[in-house]
Amino acid sequence: MVTLKDIGREAGVSPGTVSRVLNGNYSKVSEATKERILALAAKYHYAPNQLARGLVASRTHIVGLIVPNLTNPYFADIAASITSEGDANGYQVMLCSPLNARDRIGKEAALVRMLASYSVDGVILSVHHASVDTLVEMLNSYQIPYVLVDNYDAHRPYCVYTDDFSGSYIATQHLIENGHTQIAFLGGEQELTNPYRRRLEGYLEALNNYGVPRREELIRLTSYQMASGDAGVQDMVEKGCDFTAIVCGNDIMAAGALKALHRNGRQVPRDISLVGYDDTYLAEVLDPQLTTIRQPAHLIGAQAMRMLLQRIAGEDPKPATKSYTPSLVIRNSVRHISGN
Repeated sequence: MVTLKDIGREAGVSPGTVSRVLNGNYSKVSEATKERILALAAKYHYAPNQLARGLVASRTHIVGLIVPNLTNPYFADIAASITSEGDANGYQVMLCSPLNARDRIGKEAALVRMLASYSVDGVILSVHHASVDTLVEMLNSYQIPYVLVDNYDAHRPYCVYTDDFSGSYIATQHLIENGHTQIAFLGGEQELTNPYRRRLEGYLEALNNYGVPRREELIRLTSYQMASGDAGVQDMVEKGCDFTAIVCGNDIMAAGALKALHRNGRQVPRDISLVGYDDTYLAEVLDPQLTTIRQPAHLIGAQAMRMLLQRIAGEDPKPATKSYTPSLVIRNSVRHISGN
């Protein structure tokens, strides 16, 4: 059986250099050396046994990532950024998602147990609000370092997140400053509990600060899915609710809302103004292009991976939490109105 030493001897480099290259860390080798090592590995069908190496070196150079749903472009962007940062540091990412599991919390716990069984060096979590404390306790019991994404709570360290309160406030403020006072809100059921309620709170605070009455019939809290955005708008239309604008919990819900509005003969932004959240690729491919709140997914993912690598190395990340400020991206889905 061919070993790292064999490949290193033939390539004219040390076994350590071979190991780094085969783990995807090309930062300290020339392009020619990298290609020579990879060609020899392919020639001899060599693949490192990460789990066996981990038993000896106490490192597998694998990290786990659990995200809610990869059909959401925001989480796909997060995953891509984490993977890219991992590649640059010689780490592979084992990507997991409960998708639409009926028992999502139980599925997330099962995924943590599975990752622990593979001796991952660390885990990045973006999970259901109700399961965070349980999963963190599990990871602590396994002595596996973790970092949270978008699961901020004041008592939890090691978290990278966006200030959702500010994002939703800015979205609502933009509509109010364009003359709208009948503003609906479409969010997920998570808005009822911390931390996701911050988006609902941002919307409500903007209404309050500008003297716009809160109207319960214009608030819909379901799930962050396209069908939910569609159903929420359809329900308001069928019940005769008066609204001129909608703040959506994400771009996917905004796409569903747009579909329902068109079906009911209402044009955006001529009749209804619409603001999304996340600034995913959907915002630019929808017609009209969507005004939305940008979350810097690439920065969030990269920072989460860097923080996790610090913890794996036994360092104490500073800061222990990192918050990013969202920003408004103005496109074509909001119209200024007057006399309202």
